[in-house]
Amino acid sequence: MMIAACLRGRLSALAIGQLGISLLPRTASACSLVDVKTSIADAVLAAEAWWLASVLVAAAVVIVDIRRRPRSLLVITAPLLAAGHPAWWVQPSYGPDCAFANVEASQFVFAALCAMFCYQLVRAWRSRAAS
Repeated sequence: MMIAACLRGRLSALAIGQLGISLLPRTASACSLVDVKTSIADAVLAAEAWWLASVLVAAAVVIVDIRRRPRSLLVITAPLLAAGHPAWWVQPSYGPDCAFANVEASQFVFAALCAMFCYQLVRAWRSRAAS
């Protein structure tokens, strides 16, 4: 009985130690192992790819909204988000977790546009089910 309790204590101490080691800040070593120019070029390319995906989702939002009679503000908001996309004005710089700010901002805009599109689809589905 005592051996089992001692063994459990060692295992929990080992697990807590592993957790502590895994949470150590490693951002400086992670960012220093990459070629800066190549990673900046990749970040710009990734942000432009997110822009293209955002344009397609914004077009889908506008198409779904145009087909509906009571128009919403999303007809204006979605193209404005796609036109003022962060891929064009946020500088590619490392964040604290070695991710690029322009890519993260581009992903945020894409997620917002996807939420708008889902909202439009739910509205269309509800109005079709009601009629």
